[in-house]
Amino acid sequence: MSGILTALAGVRPETISPTNIPGLLLWYDANSPANIISSGAYSQITDLSGNNNHATQSTPSNRPTQVVAAQNGLNTAQFSGSQYLNLTSTLNSGTSYTAFAVCKRTSVVEFLGNLSVPGNATLEWYTDDYVYLSCSAGYMRGPYQTSTAYNALYGLCTGTTGSAIYFNETSTSGSTGGGSGDPSNLFSVFGYADSHYCNGNIGEFGIYSGQVTASQLASLQKYIKVKWATP
Repeated sequence: MSGILTALAGVRPETISPTNIPGLLLWYDANSPANIISSGAYSQITDLSGNNNHATQSTPSNRPTQVVAAQNGLNTAQFSGSQYLNLTSTLNSGTSYTAFAVCKRTSVVEFLGNLSVPGNATLEWYTDDYVYLSCSAGYMRGPYQTSTAYNALYGLCTGTTGSAIYFNETSTSGSTGGGSGDPSNLFSVFGYADSHYCNGNIGEFGIYSGQVTASQLASLQKYIKVKWATP
């Protein structure tokens, strides 16, 4: 933790962007003007990484709604019931990856779901109030959190050994368990096309191939904290 804070001290917020860190696979920002909004709902959340991993929904009733100036003056996407988005192309994160998210939870927030393995998520804040990170040998369970404010989540996965979950700037070693393993393709975004849906507000989400370094994580945390005013 002290190393992260030391690294943060030398970071200039105005120079930070998720694209400055190598390996960015996708990056969604619900406040971006590049998103496509129809009748107050998102028909597309545009991938800002340059990889064209856009998230879309052709069915109006399944689209998340836009909440204007929801957090720190920024717009967020509100999901409930059967609302979710799909990737327009296959994404392979591999067994080592880093995911980050800004969210406000209603009951469960599931970020990147595997359609071929229903119930399996890359990163989720579940109804039991724990944060989970899917790894190659199962899952890692992180902190117990009941907050209903906007918070930042970070998951650094490399199998099970060496994986870590951060809640805002606080890390936790967590615990590991069984499961279907790391999702690798056929994703839906912010909920699944089955009974597992996303219920909450999403501000931002991204995923990198491989684990970011301590200094890169510090930059990412500073960027999120300044932009979204997370705790």
